[in-house]
Amino acid sequence: MRRHRSLHVRRTIGVVRDEYNFAVARILSTLHEAKIDAWTRPLTVPSAKGDYVLTNRRDPRKKWNPALCDIESADEFDVGGVFIKERNMKEGIGAPMVAAGRAENEGFHEDFSLQRVFYGVTAVARFSGRRCEISFEDPLATETVRLDGHAFPLAADFTVPVAVMLASTDPEKMGLSRLLNPAKYAHTARITRLQPYDPDKTVVLVVHGLNSSPATWTPMINSLRDDERIRRNYQFWFYSHPSGYPYPHAAAILREQLDAIEKRFPLKKKWS
Repeated sequence: MRRHRSLHVRRTIGVVRDEYNFAVARILSTLHEAKIDAWTRPLTVPSAKGDYVLTNRRDPRKKWNPALCDIESADEFDVGGVFIKERNMKEGIGAPMVAAGRAENEGFHEDFSLQRVFYGVTAVARFSGRRCEISFEDPLATETVRLDGHAFPLAADFTVPVAVMLASTDPEKMGLSRLLNPAKYAHTARITRLQPYDPDKTVVLVVHGLNSSPATWTPMINSLRDDERIRRNYQFWFYSHPSGYPYPHAAAILREQLDAIEKRFPLKKKWS
């Protein structure tokens, strides 16, 4: 009897959690479809029982600004293709979202970041009376979230953000071009971070081969990010280069990039 009761309680909690996550996702989807900016200033939402105020929770990340991104719910995407073989998700509280920057990242070369933001965040809604604060948690940096004084696993979708980035940038289209005419694509030779820099995580740098691009590493990174131990201890960066360059030349550019990174970021952990 107790076992059946416990099972019923777990199922009830799961249903409530799923309904909460679905509702948060629909809030964000509605804002995106209606092109409503609720992040530059609070948004008043009228209802039959009185107005609600929707706002963005203060975020310590200097580079994160939801007002500059298109934020779409991950549950609205179907994924697949050459580089996406499986969809890796984590159950928990929050609505997994994909944040895509509307404009080019300012200073992306110097910061070794993506030219345009493509990142997975998890939206969490917290209510205080008629005030609703939305926070955008980083599932690669945070495993749990606190609501009403309790800690819960943070939900995540590790696959959709990468799939959206690949579909939007189509990196493979330059593989053959960079092989046959490397000088034309000299500006594409650079190291890029796939996530915000964390000095406490070991950097794993992946380097593609001949007639290829960083997209070739997608299945491996997608699989590894599904492991909590990997997320806690490692961060993934890639070196993209015209593969038509002689190896010594490509290696020399890589060395220059590594020297620049050492000056830009304090490396507490070793590279792999």
